[in-house]
Amino acid sequence: MYQTETDQVLITVLLIYLGVIFFALIIGLASYLFKSIGMYTMGKRKGIQNAWLAFIPYGRTYFLGELSGPIHLKRKTITNPGIWLILVPIISSVISSIFMGLFYASFFAKMIGMTSALSNHASEEAVLRSLFGGPGGFFMIMALILFVLASIFLTAVQNVLIVLINKQIYAQYTEDNMAIVHTILGLFIPLYTSIYFFVIRNNEPIFIQKGGEGY
Repeated sequence: MYQTETDQVLITVLLIYLGVIFFALIIGLASYLFKSIGMYTMGKRKGIQNAWLAFIPYGRTYFLGELSGPIHLKRKTITNPGIWLILVPIISSVISSIFMGLFYASFFAKMIGMTSALSNHASEEAVLRSLFGGPGGFFMIMALILFVLASIFLTAVQNVLIVLINKQIYAQYTEDNMAIVHTILGLFIPLYTSIYFFVIRNNEPIFIQKGGEGY
């Protein structure tokens, strides 16, 4: 059978799609391995127990906080950043589930009202009012707004926490200004953080070189 021009285009698109997926998987695997090896080696050299957590999903998130140590802000100290890095997404999921549950409950209740209005041959205005009007409609809209705001806030908290953790880890191996530079580059350059963790894994922490006790 001869391939039509359409078949050739579809095959080309499919091959490109599979190539992109394969490339993304390779990048993801490389990122995971580089960062895990870097974290494991740094943890072993610093004498942190259970360094093998660097290779375990979720465990490596907690271990990242262990490498960082307590994060000292102006008035507060985050004593267990790794735990918070795990808890924030869980809290976000729970809140999202609650708000979305409330939204869908209100939406289905309004849909029942709209169906009833349609079955009674109500006017278009009455149908729209049954869907968006009344306390239920207001509650549905507020639930959606609160869900969006909570998601944005918790995502921002998680990202800020990751930045603070990475910056503090970098600061153990380089000067503060360069630690900030590496943190910023890691936000915009794919694989940068993972490769940099791998590169500095065998370096002696600055606070050990200076005879300090560490973070």
